[in-house]
Amino acid sequence: MISFKQLREKCWSGYHAVGMKKKGGKMVPNCVPKEEAPANAVGDGSGVALPPAVEPGVRVKKKKNPVMGLLKREDYNRVEVENVINKITTSQEVEENQIKPILNNIQKKKEKGTYTEEFGHAAMRYVVDQQTDLPEEQKDEIATSLLAKYE
Repeated sequence: MISFKQLREKCWSGYHAVGMKKKGGKMVPNCVPKEEAPANAVGDGSGVALPPAVEPGVRVKKKKNPVMGLLKREDYNRVEVENVINKITTSQEVEENQIKPILNNIQKKKEKGTYTEEFGHAAMRYVVDQQTDLPEEQKDEIATSLLAKYE
């Protein structure tokens, strides 16, 4: 039986083995030109490199987000609420298509004397529901913050 080292030596000069391939029903070295194949090339001779996570036997550890790991649950929730508020207030489309009509409606109700806080909260909650899928208490907090910001 021929050893793997001997098989690697069977490539022509200027070529080297990058894995094995099946040829004529038996495994032979996949010889590719030396200058074209990166160290982690695919064994099909294409010279295409694989990322480390795809290579067999290589386990790449995923990095954890250090900031979120340090935050307590309440702080994380507060950051999420602030992110959604910023997303809603900076979106020109949301501003024009949802918030402005609601504010006009609120203004008309205030002029007629029929405005209630519940109505304002429910109207802003509609905007929040369209933009996020956070838990209910966080949606309520965002709606309250938006109402206070725009009034």
